[in-house]
Amino acid sequence: MSSLARSFKDARNISKVTSQYKCCRYDTHVWWGGNHEMDSVCDQCGSYGEKLHKFEMIGIGWFQCDCKRIFAGFCRGNVPSKCHGCNRDVDAAFVVEGNNAGDAERTEQRHECNACLGRGLCPVVEEAKRISGGRAR
Repeated sequence: MSSLARSFKDARNISKVTSQYKCCRYDTHVWWGGNHEMDSVCDQCGSYGEKLHKFEMIGIGWFQCDCKRIFAGFCRGNVPSKCHGCNRDVDAAFVVEGNNAGDAERTEQRHECNACLGRGLCPVVEEAKRISGGRAR
């Protein structure tokens, strides 16, 4: 098994025991936690957060294309990314914690989701920076 396939499997296992939550009072406050009830409590207001569906999550998306290529990248769960193997649009299989939005704009492996097509400022990256209070790294 390749290291990428192993990483995909590990990330899939993590996705089964963690969730992303959104505060019911503060629209911009989101966090990752386990699937335990206490992990869903907002640290800013003490209310319970709403567990987000995969399509609402922002983090590291793991993709598995029909051409068998596996890749990962910063994403929003409802925005497909282009497979550089066959050029198909691929939806994330799952999304796990990761906040490298700033890195997505600076690395050699350029961020290229279908929201920006790699042409500059990505609305997903900008949203991640906004909800993290500009702390996206």
